[in-house]
Amino acid sequence: MNLQVSSSPHIRSKATTQSIMRDVIIALLPVTVASGFIFGLRAVLVVLTSVCSCVLFEYLARKVMKRENTV
Repeated sequence: MNLQVSSSPHIRSKATTQSIMRDVIIALLPVTVASGFIFGLRAVLVVLTSVCSCVLFEYLARKVMKRENTV
């Protein structure tokens, strides 16, 4: 048996992180809209609060680490 050692990733794809995250957002949109209809404004506010806080804390973390902000 001949084994070959190579560095990861072993499975290659042309998908970028940006395209994968876009697909995730597209997949979550119907669920977010449905939760707004079923549970009302509070569910939408929870989603908006979590998205805004994630963006804010990513911005602050990259600022503290003195890295370029892409947000």
